[in-house]
This record gives sequence, C-alpha cells and structure tokens, in this order.
Amino acid sequence: MSLIARNVTNLTVGVSDSKDGDQPHSESRKVANLTVGVSDSKEGGQPHRRGPIPLTVSALEKAKEAGRKERLLVRQREMLARKVTNLTALEKAKEAGRKERLLVRQREMLAMADQINLDLTYSVLFNLANQYVANEMYQEAINTYQVIVKNRMFSNAGRLKVNMGNIYFKQRNFQKAIKFYRMALDQVPNTHKEMRTKIMQNIGITFVKMGQYNDAITSFEHIMSEAANFKTGFNLILCYSAMGDREKMRSGFAKLLTVELNVDDEDKYLAHGDDKQYNLVLEVIKNDSLRQIEREKKYEAERCIKYAAKIISPAIEGSFSEGYD
Repeated sequence: MSLIARNVTNLTVGVSDSKDGDQPHSESRKVANLTVGVSDSKEGGQPHRRGPIPLTVSALEKAKEAGRKERLLVRQREMLARKVTNLTALEKAKEAGRKERLLVRQREMLAMADQINLDLTYSVLFNLANQYVANEMYQEAINTYQVIVKNRMFSNAGRLKVNMGNIYFKQRNFQKAIKFYRMALDQVPNTHKEMRTKIMQNIGITFVKMGQYNDAITSFEHIMSEAANFKTGFNLILCYSAMGDREKMRSGFAKLLTVELNVDDEDKYLAHGDDKQYNLVLEVIKNDSLRQIEREKKYEAERCIKYAAKIISPAIEGSFSEGYD
C-alpha cells in the first residue's frame, strides 16, 4: 500500500517531492587502473615497466565514504537553505499580520470600520497559516486556520478545513483528518466537481492508511463513477488486491483501460511540409509548458497501467506470465 500513500493530494485552497542516489563508482575503478609509467632503470637492456598500482580495499572504502559524506553535506546545505528561506517568509508573514491589525485599529478609531478590507485580512491570515505549515509549526497553523473558519465574514472559508485535514494527516491523526475532509466536502457545492473529487481522493487514501480498505474502495469507486482518472483507478486496484477480490481486480483493470487521457493528438506536433508559418509556430509549442503537462499525463497513465498489470497478473491466473498475457 506504500504506492497509495505517495498519491496524497495536497490541497491548498486559494493559493497555490531530485534524489541523489549513489552514483556508480566508475571514478574509483578508473583510479585503480592508472599506471605510474615507465622507469629509466635498465635491467638486461630492457626498460622495467611497472604494472598498475591497485588501491587497497580500505582505500576504496574511504573514497566511497568520502563521496557519500560529500553528497550528504550537499543535501544538508540545500535543506538548510530552504529552512532559512521558510523562516524568513514566516517573519515577513508575522510582520504583515501586525501591520494589518494596526491598520484595522486605526480605521476603527477614525470611525471608518466600514472601510476595513476583509480580503486583505483574509490574505494575511491565510499566508501566515501557510508559512506555519512550511515551518512545520502545525498547531500554530491550525489555530490560524480556525480564526479564518470561525469568521462568518469570510465567504467559502469552510473549505480551508481541507488544509486542516492535511495537517492532521501529516501528524498521522487519521481520524481527525477524515473528520475535517468530510466537513470540507460538505462546504463544496456539487458544481465544483474537481475539488470534490480531490477531497474524496484524500478521504480514500486516509482510509487506506488506517487499513479500512472497504471504506477506501467506496471513496475510490465513487470517484471512478464521477470523474475517472488513472491514479484513482490504480489505487482502487490496489485496494481490491488487499482484499483478495480477483474479480474486482479484473473489472477494475478493465475500467482503468477505458479512462480517457484528454490530451491533443500527436499529429498536432508534426511538421507540415513547406508550411513555414505552421512550422515556426510548432517550434514554439513543441516543448512549451502545455506540451510538458501532456507528456506527464501520458507517463502517469502508462505507469499506472503497467504497475496495475503486474499486480493483477499473478492473482487472476496461475502464474505471472499467464496473467500478464
């Protein structure tokens, strides 16, 4: 089920995971094969050639360890830089909060309370809560979100309960995460299908983390009936596999194959002979951000189908090869 856990939808309403694996030790082998050269000593009239000087096992291990330490230091520097950036952003958010409260008090003293900018107040509080999350100050973030949610002057603020549910998920308090996801779902009208689908996805994944596969299946099946997508279809097959339901695994895979990719035809990116104007436009769009999104969608679809096939193959037939065929 670890594959499911990586699919958690991190919703952030209103505003907006390079792995340095160990490299092959080709350098170590090259060093081990270096020769010192030819000496000038003449024994029997023939120059004495020295063979390669191999590195000892301990020297190789030291070189490998030094490489690992260097990569670790690089990662630590990157993490430290991000931490410093997050702390700086948090201080700026706090400063903005202080200035906004001062502005509100000044307008109240001047009997200009009707001119208080609620959008500004909302933005300041929302940004502060997000910066608390970025710095892993989760309780402070929840408290700030609560201030927004409890203020009836802020329309649609109830949807921020999704963000609060995400915090509880990070803290592995799955029961509370489910509670807040459901409260957020109640705040989202049926016309906002995409957001409702993402919240339902969060609910399903949280049930998986709790080992409640039947409840997760209910959520995923609802999504597949309303707005089918490859990730949800794959997660559903994993749940069927955990329950040992072979027939559902087979039907779930068939359903996965019917999901539409919703990307433009590849012919759009083919050159049109002597049409210079079209080919000029093609040079601009063939690697633009939209084209990259289309490639990512295709890669995700292919990966989900391939892994799903590997999962169901040994379950629906006597062996992996028979099931795969």
